Amino acid sequence: MNKLTTFFLLCGSIVLSIHSEKPENSQLQDYASAEKKSQKKPRRLARKQDSAAPVLKKEEAKVITMLDQTCKEPIYHFTQASTEPDKTLCLFLKRIEFSRSGIATFFSQTFNRREYGTEFLPHNFGHLAQFMTYGHSSQQPHEYFDGVIRLFGTKLKATSCVNSAAFEGMMNSVTPQLAKLFLDKKSLWKDIKKLLWSNFKDRFSFLQSKPMDFFEDISDQILQQIKIQVTTPEKLRSTTIRFVGSGIDKLAWCPEDQEATWTSFKTIGQQLTTMYEKDIIDDPFDLNELYWGLIERYCYFLELAGPTIALDVCMKMKNDVLSGNLPWLKTEEQEEGIETKTERLMLAIIETEAKIHLFKHEKPREFFPVQQTTRSLTK
Repeated sequence: MNKLTTFFLLCGSIVLSIHSEKPENSQLQDYASAEKKSQKKPRRLARKQDSAAPVLKKEEAKVITMLDQTCKEPIYHFTQASTEPDKTLCLFLKRIEFSRSGIATFFSQTFNRREYGTEFLPHNFGHLAQFMTYGHSSQQPHEYFDGVIRLFGTKLKATSCVNSAAFEGMMNSVTPQLAKLFLDKKSLWKDIKKLLWSNFKDRFSFLQSKPMDFFEDISDQILQQIKIQVTTPEKLRSTTIRFVGSGIDKLAWCPEDQEATWTSFKTIGQQLTTMYEKDIIDDPFDLNELYWGLIERYCYFLELAGPTIALDVCMKMKNDVLSGNLPWLKTEEQEEGIETKTERLMLAIIETEAKIHLFKHEKPREFFPVQQTTRSLTK
């Protein structure tokens, strides 16, 4: 009877120790060779003097769209009298050598430079893709990927704008790699039962001689399973959502691209949907917040671009919204009665149309009332 009481008391201690466990800090491990870098040359985003406006000049937008992130060896066409910015660009485009010394060199000579965060990273996420690819090739644990995304997320805070084309390319590259990390869904309860059974079966003599040590060993094994299957993946998921949200909040489009800006907006929205379908984002409220971040950023772009947008582009936007071509706009809001994503976007488009007519000294034609448009969409 005393042994049975001791057994249940020890089981209770296991449960308490499980709840008190805290995840360990993630660490980057050793590295080996990986992808090659890009060939094109990024340039600075045009900024409004008094604000970080997501509006780019056409000639700049042509150059700063996402650099080639293939594995081709970079070819540089700089003469011996190349300027300092050219030399800096060569340094930034240099491929990463995944070894202890190579990573130390990358951090000291490239990553730690202020220009890397303000001028290069917002236009090229190639180094992030290299780290992710190496992680899969060397079968790194979840802690590795969490550490990588944290590093680049911190560096991204130094910039005021993120190139929308570069962000799209990054999402296309990173999403399938992250999906592999959440693909294998094991049953935690089944693994714990298997672990308990094997320990009681194979180590019963140890339990009889040293029961406290036996249950301490089992507790450590259970905690390790929880860390592998629950704690670490959830940390990575949370880090990824914060990183994507930070990039969305700084997106920039070029108004001279006209309809291409709207296409980019729709593409990024669909990429977020894909991340949800692949279980990279598992909370619908997190997904809804990212949708809202994207919508507000594009509405801010329309507010700044104003009369530079063509009327036929505005009509295309309204047709897409009204025809239901963007099903993610209809995702349920957190609470009933608040403004919907469709209402917010339609109001911004209508205001842009009005600015275009006023700029051209024309009398604005009658627009669909926002309330009427909303009623037709909810039917």
